[in-house]
Amino acid sequence: MQELQRTLISQPMSTTPLMGYTVPRPRDMAGELIQVNAFHDEMGRTVERWQFSEDDVRWYHVEKFVRKRVTVVVERGAPIT
Repeated sequence: MQELQRTLISQPMSTTPLMGYTVPRPRDMAGELIQVNAFHDEMGRTVERWQFSEDDVRWYHVEKFVRKRVTVVVERGAPIT
């Protein structure tokens, strides 16, 4: 099971375009398409730029979480008899 989480952040200091990343195509309440672009920030994280209007631009840090079942092997010592 995968979960994509977006965290609102302040505007990064520098960004480079991210190719090969499928951005969402959301619409606002009026049905207008919201422009979304994907970038790498200065720390190499994936960020999205959502432009709701000329004045309303929001930046989100995107993380994907994956749940997996993990088995742990624990070594135990046994007394020598």
